[in-house]
Amino acid sequence: MPARLVLLAADALTPGPDGAQLEPLARLGHAGYAVAVILPAGEEVSDPPALQALAAATDGQVGAFIHRAAHADGLADALAEVGRRWRVDPGQVTCVAATPADLSTIARHGSQAVALATHLPEDAPLPPGCRLHADLGALVDALLDPESPE
Repeated sequence: MPARLVLLAADALTPGPDGAQLEPLARLGHAGYAVAVILPAGEEVSDPPALQALAAATDGQVGAFIHRAAHADGLADALAEVGRRWRVDPGQVTCVAATPADLSTIARHGSQAVALATHLPEDAPLPPGCRLHADLGALVDALLDPESPE
């Protein structure tokens, strides 16, 4: 079991207004975090070259790709699979998502929901306890140095 696990919904990795910044994921992996990406159902995300490119862009630090089923409980099922696979308490898992619905599912599951301002409208409703960071780099800075200001 990893000491620290960070999950990212694939839509949180799509380029924001400033473009995708995958280097922070490499920093997490090098700092001892396990990093996994939850992929939505669909042909385009199961494309091996695309997944290999994502892994390469993160300096090989994405340790797993979890497929999310297309049904309404797909994210909850993926989160449960992560718990079984890594034998980790959901409350110890940081989960990054890009939609209020996914953030609510993460919070209901008991994991630490995290939103990125680069992927949500300013007035998007966030579930109680959801943390908001400016971008992926700011989240990684906060995880690696909890004393640092955002």
